Amino acid sequence: MAQAWSLLIEQYRNDRRLRIFARELVSANLLLIFLPAAVIWAGGAGLIAVPDTDFLHPGRDGSLPEMFNYAQTGLTAAFLFLAWRSGESLACLAWAALFVFVLLDDSLQYHEHMGEWLARVLALTDRDGLRAVDFGELLAWVLAAAVLLPLVAVSALRTAGRERGFAILIGAVFSALVFFGLAVDMLHQFTGLRALTLLEDGGEMLSIAAACILSFGWYRLGRANPGR
Repeated sequence: MAQAWSLLIEQYRNDRRLRIFARELVSANLLLIFLPAAVIWAGGAGLIAVPDTDFLHPGRDGSLPEMFNYAQTGLTAAFLFLAWRSGESLACLAWAALFVFVLLDDSLQYHEHMGEWLARVLALTDRDGLRAVDFGELLAWVLAAAVLLPLVAVSALRTAGRERGFAILIGAVFSALVFFGLAVDMLHQFTGLRALTLLEDGGEMLSIAAACILSFGWYRLGRANPGR
């Protein structure tokens, strides 16, 4: 992993397009995460008339941040696919498929719909501050992971050296995405703390941004060093 990270850092220093892409993507994410809070604060201070912020809220269906997140998730999958096409290991293709699933889950609400169905079919009940549907959503994630993660694990094990290191880096970022999207979401449901909403939505967006930057960097590195 250290070798892959060093290569990516070197590529970042030498690749102006990668630097611009990374900075602009992180800036856009931070703007979209904190803009609703800034608008509400300005309205409360009497500086502006408070508009309807649903369109700006990261956790609202059809909001601008949600659409932006779809775009950067799709880009992550595309960059991983292009990296595989340019000669990288099969692990890139497996991770591309996983991020396609993330995009489909976000846009089609797989785990929400499947969670409701499982809660109903299995007659799950509310327990320990969590709703039955929360347990259903957790099971839905487990089912998806049981299908997709073995493919990623096997493909990563069949790689070596720098390629395996990159697969581990992407895996670490994906773990952060799961933490914010699942663990923090469950904690929010359990405690009801509003601050956790910002942590959940912001953490998910920045995790996807990190994956997108890593994927673009690895793709650019492959193009700069064909046959590497």
